[in-house]
Amino acid sequence: MCMAHIHKKIKKGKTYYYVREIKRVNGKPKVVNQVYLGTIQKILSLFRQSTEVGYPQKIDSKRFGALFLAYYGQY
Repeated sequence: MCMAHIHKKIKKGKTYYYVREIKRVNGKPKVVNQVYLGTIQKILSLFRQSTEVGYPQKIDSKRFGALFLAYYGQY
């Protein structure tokens, strides 16, 4: 089973965000998938654009996580 979380990295003084999936391999945690989200400004601008076209303005993280697990749980 993979665990997904948002991970913050600081590179050259700038903060960037990623979604990471962690899985235990030989008893040790290992990153098995990483998706770049961008800076907080980029994430906020995408969120604001999505609300303009009628997408949800907030996400219930518990429900979102359940959908994520349901989709990726088959692998």
